[in-house]
Amino acid sequence: MWTRAELKANAKIVLKRTYWESLVAYIITFVIISAASSLVAFIPFINFFGSIGVSLFLAFPLTVGLYFFYLRARTSQPHMKNLFFAFNERNYMTVVAAMAWQYLFTFLWSLIPAAGFIIFATNALASSLSGFYGYRPFAVGLVFTPGLIVAAIFCGVIVVAGMIIVVMKGIAYSMTPFILTDNPNIGYARALKLSIQMTDGQKWEIFMLSLSFIGWALLGILLLFVGVLFLTPYILATYSELYLRLRDNALRTGLTTPQELNLTPPPPQAF
Repeated sequence: MWTRAELKANAKIVLKRTYWESLVAYIITFVIISAASSLVAFIPFINFFGSIGVSLFLAFPLTVGLYFFYLRARTSQPHMKNLFFAFNERNYMTVVAAMAWQYLFTFLWSLIPAAGFIIFATNALASSLSGFYGYRPFAVGLVFTPGLIVAAIFCGVIVVAGMIIVVMKGIAYSMTPFILTDNPNIGYARALKLSIQMTDGQKWEIFMLSLSFIGWALLGILLLFVGVLFLTPYILATYSELYLRLRDNALRTGLTTPQELNLTPPPPQAF
């Protein structure tokens, strides 16, 4: 079992010798994705599809490459070429497909809270129109009828429950890009399934790990977001340590094998 303190301590050990390279790697990734997104945003008629294309064919493989960089920097000299690990012709399309499926499933789960908002908005609009065309002909606004109040409570439950599901599913799928750094050709179905298995029973601890960075993130925002930039390598290094712990456990319990994850010779162990 792991603790937040252990993961963060291990991340700090790695960053003592790799911090500036890790920061530059993140900045390069951020700049490339932002520049491509900005470019397609100014192209008429294709900006929507262009944004999807940037995510699929640039942001997704670069994200996997960034995780690959952090994992490799842990045991060897950092190399910026590792950022482009997923652009290898043998890896590229399989990585794109696996990441696309991860985000597709996350999007589908997000439709649950979205449905709650839509249902309430529909009821609120109907109530507003009833006030205009009904017994409030000279006023436009919400009419808080018992039916609307019940709908608001019902929709609120859907939204809250849906958001919880989205967060839990996001955590369940979160190891997918890390798994792809070990075996980019593992297949989208297997990568997602293995990520779900790795995080099973540990979602609450992973959620609390995410929350533990909020204080620093808020401070970074107050510093005109510059602080968030310098905090990001710490977060990514910590999640790299988390993946190694979850991977060690998956190997130990037989959820996967060194051969499936291309871990020959034996993988570096968690500190």
